[in-house]
Amino acid sequence: MKWLVLMLQEMEEARKKVRLKGNKKVRRKKGEHGVVCRWCGSREVVKNGKKPDGRQTYLCKECGRRMVEKPKYKRMREEDLKLALKMRAEGMSYGAIGRVLGYSEAAIRMNISKKTLKTPSGT
Repeated sequence: MKWLVLMLQEMEEARKKVRLKGNKKVRRKKGEHGVVCRWCGSREVVKNGKKPDGRQTYLCKECGRRMVEKPKYKRMREEDLKLALKMRAEGMSYGAIGRVLGYSEAAIRMNISKKTLKTPSGT
């Protein structure tokens, strides 16, 4: 369990560094929204209307996909998923993993089952 505590501390330190970088104000040119496409990573993103609840939507000119400014649900980060898989292998319940990492039990269960289905059965 010592490795779990160390990994959680490292993750929190990394999150603090990201927050500190985000506090800097950067002047943007007209047309730059500061939004990056989640799928292809392009900055060629334009405004594309609003959702009924008022959230801004964007369109990526590179891949043609649409996205919202502030998604309602957060996606599970890759390092959180790896940690969840280790915790599950150690025998922790889905609920306990969710409480530790800050996700719902259903999100943990869904992501772990997706990950285990993708891995080849020979390894």
